[in-house]
Amino acid sequence: MIDLCNSSTCTSCSACKAACNVDAIAMVEDGLSVRVPHVDKEKCRSCGACMKACPIIFAPVLSEPIEAIALYTKNVEDRNTCSSGGAATALSRYVLRRGGVVFGATLYGMPARFIAVELEEQLDMLKGSKYVFVSSDGIYPQVLLHLRAGRECLFIGLPCNVAGLKTYIGKDYPNLTTVDLVCHGAPPTEYLMKHLMNKIDIQHVSCIEFRGRRDFYLTALDNDGVVLYSVNQQEDEYFTAFMRGYSYRPACYSCRFAGKNRISDITVGDYWGIGDDALSEYKGKISLALLNSAHGVELFNSIKKDVIWEKRTVEEAVAGNKQLRQPTHYSLQSKLFREEYLMSGDFAKAIKAAGVNKIVWKNKLRRYILAFPRFIRDTICK
Repeated sequence: MIDLCNSSTCTSCSACKAACNVDAIAMVEDGLSVRVPHVDKEKCRSCGACMKACPIIFAPVLSEPIEAIALYTKNVEDRNTCSSGGAATALSRYVLRRGGVVFGATLYGMPARFIAVELEEQLDMLKGSKYVFVSSDGIYPQVLLHLRAGRECLFIGLPCNVAGLKTYIGKDYPNLTTVDLVCHGAPPTEYLMKHLMNKIDIQHVSCIEFRGRRDFYLTALDNDGVVLYSVNQQEDEYFTAFMRGYSYRPACYSCRFAGKNRISDITVGDYWGIGDDALSEYKGKISLALLNSAHGVELFNSIKKDVIWEKRTVEEAVAGNKQLRQPTHYSLQSKLFREEYLMSGDFAKAIKAAGVNKIVWKNKLRRYILAFPRFIRDTICK
């Protein structure tokens, strides 16, 4: 009998679906718009391949970080367009220059999805934070195909995306490097789309950004790069709910990958809590890179010429980032959000129930109050 993990622990990685040779599993949305596996009992042969591929049932081994690195790329364009110091992009450029393939999430072209990149010119599609869950449905077989062909592969994703890949492929490949992103949690994609539908006509949206060129702004652009919507994190309801941890998928609040021990060869993210003595001549965004395996150390050594870097302590890195210690707390506001969404299926009602609208209103009021003296001064000067 097939007994997959339940919806409260499922990470939506889709490894079970990818492992099924008879196409008996579909990823369907539950009452919270979370994609969970549904088994077609007519097609299922009870072979157990899906259960063996599940990273919740058969949890992959986690590794304690070997060392922590603070860094930023020497590539000025990448520094300006990446969320932090451009660590993932520097790793990607190195792999692509060696004829490899990079797999990562993109918000270019909807829906949000994982893609394979083989040219440096395509890396812009992978840059920037994706503060939404991006399904890895369909990407794991592509990775395995390239691995078996002997191509060097770099897979970048959330820890749960990486865990699904590892259990799906079932063994170590020397030509595979995995990179996981320090993760707060991830709301279902449907929440973001419902939110934008309340703001603009989403049929013209071709790209969504959260960090990079417009740091901490939820920005939607059309095919010509025209901005259709751009609101800062404190005044956008979706962004506020995300930053406060109200709208994540149930599994995020008990995530086994949110801790010091890591799932990937390298962990990257913002270097929060870094000492004042670090990279003292540089005032821009700094990346954290935790090197978690000998393979990760080897790859980082290969890109040292492309970055400005400094060795730091693992303890400092962990102390400065809560998600390297524990998952996001399931708060009362999270509970209120979930209850309303289960009842109505309406994202706007759910964030209102969680008190997000009041927070956004106060933030807007604060901005108006702070801007008022300047308005008076400019008016008088005229």
